Amino acid sequence: MRTDRGGFAFSFGAIVVIAILCADLIHVVPERHAGVYYTGGRLAETISDPGFHLKVPFVTKVALVQISMRTDRVENVVCVPGDATTGIEFARVEVVNYLGRQAVFDIIKTYGVDYDRLWIHDSIRHEMNRFCSARTSRAVYLDEFALIGDKLRATLQKKCDGYANGVVIVDVRVAMPAVVPDRITKIFEAEEAEEAAKRRIEEEHIEAVAIAERKARERAMRVETSRERAKVESDAAAYRKRTMADSEYYVKVREAEANRVLLTESYLRLQEARIWQNTAKAYFGEKIPNAGSLPTVER
Repeated sequence: MRTDRGGFAFSFGAIVVIAILCADLIHVVPERHAGVYYTGGRLAETISDPGFHLKVPFVTKVALVQISMRTDRVENVVCVPGDATTGIEFARVEVVNYLGRQAVFDIIKTYGVDYDRLWIHDSIRHEMNRFCSARTSRAVYLDEFALIGDKLRATLQKKCDGYANGVVIVDVRVAMPAVVPDRITKIFEAEEAEEAAKRRIEEEHIEAVAIAERKARERAMRVETSRERAKVESDAAAYRKRTMADSEYYVKVREAEANRVLLTESYLRLQEARIWQNTAKAYFGEKIPNAGSLPTVER
């Protein structure tokens, strides 16, 4: 009985060991991943595709590297604006990225399986702080908040390209802080009040300029109206003078024409006779003028 029990225990143990060996011998690389292998701590150049694969049990270790689109979430990112002494906390920054299969060996060999810790998580915190330190609180919260994601994406991609690590940054999304600190609120309120005062002064200036321009136009219109009235009166007076002169000239011309018609030989003799008749003369002595020598009027 003891021999049977011992044999059974040995057989059972052998089966367990074989099962463990088989379990560690066969491994699966899931879809959208690549398998990398460490033998004795040294990275092998073999990169496996999705599917079933074999490895040396307890000697070779396998690590899975995602080679499809992925989203890294960086939590609680704090940055300090240039006009503040305490930081602004962003609850989450999401970085959409992927690593090509051809770059897997080099990046894992150089930076390890957790390469994203260096190139994404740490870089996001560093670049966010640089972005904020060069801007005011208002710029970070309002004016340039929509630009943060694009600027971070461009900066991270430039760094990755500079080191040729094969990481492609697709998009960066920054979540708006849920709570705005009181000091930032006060800064915003002061800035809004200043902006409102500037707008009011500008509106008053615009209104004053408009009033001045309107008055200038009215004065110009009045001057123009006076000039037009004076011109009309001057033209009317000139017209009256010209009309009167034309009338006088017409009368004189008609008189001259009439005189030319009357100055005939008969008319002149008539006038001469009238003159003689109106002139009374008395003659004394022997020589009395002959009546026959007196001018006679022809009828």
